[in-house]
Amino acid sequence: MEKLDMLFVHPPANINGSSHTLDADTNFTEQYVSIPAGVFSMADNLDKAGYSVRILNLGERVYLSNNSLENEVCKMMTEFKPTAVGIDCHWMIHSAGAIETARLIRKYAPDVYIILGGITASYFADEIIRRYGSPYELSRHSSVNFVLRGECDESIVQLLDAIIKKSHDIEGVAGLTMRISRDSGFIENPVSVPDVSAKLEITRYDLLVEQPTINPARAIITMFRGCKGGCCYCAGAKESFADAMQRDNPCIIDHDRVVNLIKKNLAQGRNKIYLYGDIRHGGEYYVKRFFQELMFSGIANAHIVFEFFSPATEEYLKKWRGWADKNSCTLEATYSPESGNRRIRSQFAKGYSNKTILDHCILVASFRIPQSTYFMFGLPNQDLAEVKETLKLAEEIIRIHASAGFNRKSIGHDVVAYTFMQIPDAGSNLFKYPEKYGFQLNFDGFRGLVKMLSSARNWTEAIGYHTDNFTTEQLGETYKMIKSRMSALYEKYGL
Repeated sequence: MEKLDMLFVHPPANINGSSHTLDADTNFTEQYVSIPAGVFSMADNLDKAGYSVRILNLGERVYLSNNSLENEVCKMMTEFKPTAVGIDCHWMIHSAGAIETARLIRKYAPDVYIILGGITASYFADEIIRRYGSPYELSRHSSVNFVLRGECDESIVQLLDAIIKKSHDIEGVAGLTMRISRDSGFIENPVSVPDVSAKLEITRYDLLVEQPTINPARAIITMFRGCKGGCCYCAGAKESFADAMQRDNPCIIDHDRVVNLIKKNLAQGRNKIYLYGDIRHGGEYYVKRFFQELMFSGIANAHIVFEFFSPATEEYLKKWRGWADKNSCTLEATYSPESGNRRIRSQFAKGYSNKTILDHCILVASFRIPQSTYFMFGLPNQDLAEVKETLKLAEEIIRIHASAGFNRKSIGHDVVAYTFMQIPDAGSNLFKYPEKYGFQLNFDGFRGLVKMLSSARNWTEAIGYHTDNFTTEQLGETYKMIKSRMSALYEKYGL
């Protein structure tokens, strides 16, 4: 294969032969092989700018091959010989994998430029360059040359223009963090926030080195960049995203662009479409125009998964059901009330009653839409009584779905997914101000995070905190109890 200008690499989450990461999404494995959508947007812009570019899911390669990460990196660099490698360090759980991948790339390709980006890399940019970087003209002496902070759809082109074409001043690349020289400190350029509302392109699967084996029909379409919500544990929350990525208000992807992305995915055989974000956050006019565009799009035989950030209305469900029935499409929904305790939910602007949650579930089921309801363990102020209350509500929801004839085969996820937050998102308020929420982190900074993940032998050793109500060990034991109880509930109701 001819030498590449740029190779994007999605790293593995686990690098020491263990399985210390809980599956972050159904069937994405403990390596969490889902590639962030922004990688496809960056690759598309580079391709249009005339650069040779490919995307490699290294995490999936390692998972499927059972080879060591080092063997796969050696093969990768021999095969593609890229001038630059971009490693996403978006989700915290990939931090150790991103750094180890960078180290191995440097071992086998001393002169390649190595770039990190994503929410986690953006939040820890200074520390990453301080601990793992050196001046880019001395690249063979460091693991990482550059961190591109913020949303890099456009700045990645500026960076390659600087290091390959020499047509852009490297000290003027938006969002760039790098060392100037050994002694003169850092460059930390201001972030430029791109407007992707009308031109977001995240369907460039032709740029993948190999098509996915895991969840090959699945496509993720982000409805928003950023969020209106303020969930303290989420780096995508309004305040946190503004801090780490410098986007003060969410960017809403145009309704016609979203529909166009659905069509592009279907044309490439990806018919399980996940719409990330509650469409209703775009406002009544946005919802109206979205369904008008969808109704006349000609889209058929698709499976659409859409999100509820708040309880549904009958009018809204009629729009989905009416469109799906007319176009031979199937539907699925996800809903995240977070907790079975109203006081805990109120921390996330979800202070409605448990009855409201159950009424919502009954209403959704009446429209023949299977739904996966998400609760989370590891939230602020939770205690064992709250866990029991949430399990009780989970049973009521499972009973509703069983009565409606749904089961785990008719839905892509569990009917009730009671998940566990192993580590609060980097940049989230919970991560920045843990004491405020009764939390204490078990590591210090990015280097401490990498060390913890690198040494963890199982998922309990990758729990990154303890709380006023649970020690780290109690968090692990309680989550084991939750999983056991949930399995018993599924068996009880024949799911």
